[in-house]
Amino acid sequence: MKSFVCSLVAAVFLFAASPAASAQVTPEQVEKIKQALPDKPVKKPKKDRKLLIFTLSKTYKHDSIPFASTAFTLMSEKTGAFTVELSNDMAAFEKANLARFDAILLNNTTSLTFDNPKYRENLLEFVKNGKGLMGIHAASDNFYTWPEAAELIGGYFDGHPWVGNGTWQVKVDEPGHVCNKGFSSASFRLSDEIYRIKQFNLRKNSRVIVSLDPVASVNMKAEGVRSTDKDLPISWLRDYGKGRVFYCSFGHNPAIYWNKEILAHYLAGLQFAFGDLEAETTPVPFKIGSALDFDEFDKNLASLADYKYGQSLADHKDIREFVTFASQDKKVMDAVEAKLISFLQSDASVDGKQLICHLLASFGSKKSVNTLSKMLYDSSTVEMARFALEGIQDASAGNALREAALKLHGDAQVGVINALGNRKDEKAVSELSKLMNSENIAVADAAITALGKIANDQAIAELKNARQKSAADRRPALTFSLLNAADQLLAQKKITEAHAIYKQLFAKQEAHPIRYAALRGIVQCNVDDTGALLIEVLRNDTPALRQGVAMIVHDLPADQDIRGIVAALPSLSAADQARLLGVMSARKDAELLKMALQLSKSDDAAVREAAFELIGKIGDENTVSYLAEVAANNKDDATAARKALVALSGDQVDSKIASLLPEAQKETRLQLINSLRMRRAFDKDGKIAEMLLQSAMDEDASIRLASLRALQNIADARQVETLTGLLLKTSDEKERSTLETTIVAAVQKNGITEEKNQSATKIVMNAYTQTKDSETRQSCMMVLAKIGHDSSLPVLTKAMSESDAALKTAAIRALSEWPNDKPVQALEGIIRDSDNVLDRSLAMRGYVRMLGASSERPEEQTAGLFEEALKLARNDSEKKMVLSGLSNQTSYQAFVLAKTQLAVPALRDEAEIAVVQIAESTLGAHPEEVKAVLQQILAESENATLKEDAQRYINRIEKFEGFITLWQLSGPYTHSTADIFHYEFPPEKADGNAEWTNMTEISDKTTPWLVNMTNIYGGSFCAGYMRVYVWSEKEREAQLELGSNDGIRAWLNDKLIHSNDASRGVTPADDVVNINLNKGWNTLMLKINQTGGSWGACARIRSLEGSEIKDLKYQLEMK
Repeated sequence: MKSFVCSLVAAVFLFAASPAASAQVTPEQVEKIKQALPDKPVKKPKKDRKLLIFTLSKTYKHDSIPFASTAFTLMSEKTGAFTVELSNDMAAFEKANLARFDAILLNNTTSLTFDNPKYRENLLEFVKNGKGLMGIHAASDNFYTWPEAAELIGGYFDGHPWVGNGTWQVKVDEPGHVCNKGFSSASFRLSDEIYRIKQFNLRKNSRVIVSLDPVASVNMKAEGVRSTDKDLPISWLRDYGKGRVFYCSFGHNPAIYWNKEILAHYLAGLQFAFGDLEAETTPVPFKIGSALDFDEFDKNLASLADYKYGQSLADHKDIREFVTFASQDKKVMDAVEAKLISFLQSDASVDGKQLICHLLASFGSKKSVNTLSKMLYDSSTVEMARFALEGIQDASAGNALREAALKLHGDAQVGVINALGNRKDEKAVSELSKLMNSENIAVADAAITALGKIANDQAIAELKNARQKSAADRRPALTFSLLNAADQLLAQKKITEAHAIYKQLFAKQEAHPIRYAALRGIVQCNVDDTGALLIEVLRNDTPALRQGVAMIVHDLPADQDIRGIVAALPSLSAADQARLLGVMSARKDAELLKMALQLSKSDDAAVREAAFELIGKIGDENTVSYLAEVAANNKDDATAARKALVALSGDQVDSKIASLLPEAQKETRLQLINSLRMRRAFDKDGKIAEMLLQSAMDEDASIRLASLRALQNIADARQVETLTGLLLKTSDEKERSTLETTIVAAVQKNGITEEKNQSATKIVMNAYTQTKDSETRQSCMMVLAKIGHDSSLPVLTKAMSESDAALKTAAIRALSEWPNDKPVQALEGIIRDSDNVLDRSLAMRGYVRMLGASSERPEEQTAGLFEEALKLARNDSEKKMVLSGLSNQTSYQAFVLAKTQLAVPALRDEAEIAVVQIAESTLGAHPEEVKAVLQQILAESENATLKEDAQRYINRIEKFEGFITLWQLSGPYTHSTADIFHYEFPPEKADGNAEWTNMTEISDKTTPWLVNMTNIYGGSFCAGYMRVYVWSEKEREAQLELGSNDGIRAWLNDKLIHSNDASRGVTPADDVVNINLNKGWNTLMLKINQTGGSWGACARIRSLEGSEIKDLKYQLEMK
């Protein structure tokens, strides 16, 4: 077995060094892993075990994948507990293959979806039938669309505020658990990235044995932590059928894989998954109280006691988060609520009390009512107390509010009445009924509104009774409240009661808004024949109400019968017909379609237009013939019918259109053909294309041309031979040109492949050799060029030597259209040798385009070819063509070449355009040179738009001026166990033994202000140092602007002046540090910490106002 495992270890190292891997496992790191591994299994295996290590990542690929694979492979060798096999192929989940294994390890896999349903079934059965699944770290970053697997593993990734370059407090929930025997302490700190898990019944199915400590301040102060981040499991295990699952969130940082305690934890978890190690899996509920820091809560309450409006709400935010979490446990919440009540009873600020009352509205109970009810009678606290009591759902809160409603006055009384209404307090109806008659109009209105919200039988009766007896000025408020009551009843499915109120309020003497709302309510109740009612309104009611019917119909449920409305459409006014037709498109109804067809013949143009639009939306293949006839023969409605024909949906519509082609009259055929083109008909079996090919042979030229144009959207490689045959036969110039486009479109339909291109090229080449007609041969050449298969290149190149001038020019034109740069030398020959102006122009156009096309040649070489093209150009027109192509280049050499042409008056305009366009991609690496030329254009150009662009690029250059680009570098450095960010590597030590190298060139030409450590070092989970000597003419205060990816530390003259253990991308001036520069030379050193992915930094020194300091100098050696 040992030789087998050794070969696997070698395979892992090969994997780690491959281009696909994002990090390499060095021999030194392998040795660290070996030394840290357990010497023997936790439990002797019951039989030989085999582990499948699966490493596929569909999105983010973790640098730690090869480290994990190496660790488990070496673990298998050292302990003898299992053997391993690696795979990143989904075929590994074939049932027969899985049968070879005892467990699967998901090694930092990401975004696995298991789209193959068989693989899903195989994985679940694998575990359910008695085998094991283990996941480390990113194994939970999968299964977002597969709930069963998400529940199997316990949940899925929901962020990681606890980033890989941080050090976090870990809590061993069960120190005595067999899988935790390797941990020497029940609480420890660890540097790794810890996932927040979106739990899928995790606490119900699994036993959590390791967690992130929710009380530790270092954990809770991490950027991005949420108020709900309390239950933070790291490791757990569970039974699944006869099988077992173990997951551990550790595993982002490579150093994890030479951590003895974590490796022991891994081994125990894996042996549990194999079934060799018995372990307790009974789920344990999360204890909310253990995650709450009451001392911190008390401090926040004490601080909130002095809060004034407008001050920071940080304490309130922390209190709200605490209370929100505590509310999940009644006993814990009882203790919390007692503290909140004490706060209200204290001499805390009114503004602080208001914030606590807002909390009690959501989380308060009967215990708070007594204190809050007393606050109702204090003018400074009445509103906040009323708000809190309104939200507390205990009956005692209602009692307090009802009592206060009779004792308070003015705005305070209004607020309490509103609260009773919002609570739908039926016990308050009697008191509210009396208050409807209050002399205070605001109080009376509040009582009326509250009764409408309560909407029980008694409240409605009181409203009706008051409405009958009310004065005219009180009637509107009572009517609106009654309408609101009907809405409440409808929402409660009390249809009969709601309908009765709506019907009463629909009376003609009511105001329009009331009648419209009542009509809508009646229709929604759907008790009587609502269609008849709407028809009656449309025929006999006011214009304002008639206009609103369409929206009521639009909002009707799809299953509500509207046949009566449809049948009545002809008897309505034209305006009503158009409006109703316009809102019925969601209904695919045979009677409605029949009516739309009838109304499409209306005398009213607006009705006809609406009818045709509706036909397009609800029609089917049976309406095709009618629409085509109208589009062909009815001048007034042709456009509307044409749009409807194109809009028709249904699987049979396209084939129906095609089937009508042979027998249709000319104008109708044209409409049918054009509709197929605009619909881009789906032609699975090729029958539609065949019908169009028949039409393309018609005697009528317009039919032929329309058919060929339609085929551009429908034909595919199957029709290329027939289309090429038509090209041989036609003598019409328009048809020939259209056929060129159609043949190429057919070849390219459904994607370009070598096989299709080769086959089509052979067909067109045969046609080229068969015909002697010059114009047809020219067309064939254009088709061959646009297909662009290499087999036709010799034919076109040879054609450039034809004695027939037209053929020769056609060959040059064709080669100038070639999709890559293979004909570039042949075109250059024409440019050099031909005296034909047209041929030279065509060749130059293609030559310039090919020079600028994407190529593997170096940019400098491409710029040189453009320079040669300028020399080859014989006139200004050709030179302008070259400059036009040059403007799309991105190299500095291209910029310099364009700049030289600014001095040529005839080329000045084109040269300016080229210079400014190229400037955008070169200003980063050559800011001073580019800025000087742009300033020249600003001063001399007459092109206003170009000057705006030039100024914008100058502004961009100036934004990054002053960044230090001369640096000495040292690194990269790494350490097996230490926190790299804080560890003192040689550059930080006084012995001066660090090795420094000078930067000889800019590390990233697109961002020259950035020292791109990724380009310089590569590396993973390491640190690098940057050093420069800064000369200042005098002692001065200044600002040091820093940007880094990831963390950064800075020293000035050997004194630490800045430290930010960040995880971020580089943004200039993310950190700004005030510094004191000595007169003369100063030493600036930066340390950059890399925690995965790209890394680098930037720095510049500015005045305290942020402006440039003119007399600073930088050098790499102290002189």
